[in-house]
Amino acid sequence: MDNPPLSFDQYRRKLRHELFKIRQSDRDYSEICLTQDAKLLDAMLVAEGYELPYQTEWGKRRGADAIVDRAIRHPQQATADYFSVGV
Repeated sequence: MDNPPLSFDQYRRKLRHELFKIRQSDRDYSEICLTQDAKLLDAMLVAEGYELPYQTEWGKRRGADAIVDRAIRHPQQATADYFSVGV
């Protein structure tokens, strides 16, 4: 019995797993390495004939910047003051 072709997500997960194993063996989690792996992942997907709904963005600082922003924001800014709303 033939195996059905892998969906985009299944194939993408398989390639991500392989790239992760290589990064683990190299112990290189730098932003440069992550960016190169993201480009390589996209190139391998396109080479197999898959259409990319978006570009892979590993190693971007957007996530880290969002975490820092949440950490320095005071919790009072996000909650309403009961006295100001008349409760």
